[in-house]
Amino acid sequence: MKSLRCRSLLIAVCSVVSLGISAYAAGPVTGFESGDQLPTTTAGDASVRGTFQGRAPFAGSNQYLITTLNSADADAIAPVSGTNSVSNTTLQSTLHISGLAGIEGSGFLLPFTVNSGDLQLQFQYDFLTNELAPGNHNDIVYVYILNSSNTLQGSLITLTTANAEQANLSLLPDQSGPFQFETGYRAANLSLASLAPGSYQLGIIVEDRTTNDIPSGVLVDAVQVVPEPSIVGLTIAGSVLLVALRRRIKGS
Repeated sequence: MKSLRCRSLLIAVCSVVSLGISAYAAGPVTGFESGDQLPTTTAGDASVRGTFQGRAPFAGSNQYLITTLNSADADAIAPVSGTNSVSNTTLQSTLHISGLAGIEGSGFLLPFTVNSGDLQLQFQYDFLTNELAPGNHNDIVYVYILNSSNTLQGSLITLTTANAEQANLSLLPDQSGPFQFETGYRAANLSLASLAPGSYQLGIIVEDRTTNDIPSGVLVDAVQVVPEPSIVGLTIAGSVLLVALRRRIKGS
């Protein structure tokens, strides 16, 4: 009877742990690897890259690059993907956003799902630029979330600007490409606490702010949805209890 009770409790704990692991495992959205969810809408110079100018992906083999490069600009640097960056007007209409302050750039929309208990959307980004001295260029990266009706959820976020990053820039490992400087990969977190479960899109845009003669770009990687801590805690606690019960059953 004692063994039967232990086995019944073991089954219950396994169910809790399985549910917790499933909820936690549902978090990752994309690392831009083969088989991952990729952007469904893009505008301008946007493409999957492996190692770019000596900068390896944050994780895995791929990362995503968007730039302000346009072969018709004064610097005449060809876009990495082969497609030129587009006007501010085209960016806003294609990517369903308004209020952008730049003149041209590129961007993408990446679908993701919010489940009950999901807390944050996290991703890694590396801001690339040729703007070393502060000035009027001030190229900018925007981030936002749209619902399934392409309605902005929350605010349009300014992730970074070239002028704000001057003290944090370092030389890219490989100087043979279009960019000279980078911030290196850093984390960004967007709250999902106010969003109902459902389908959404992450939008990321990089733009030339006032002139198009000095380009910027951004590498993006490791986009994932993070559940609330209680789900992760439940999974860990259940796992510990599972190990203890297994030992008890073996000893009975």
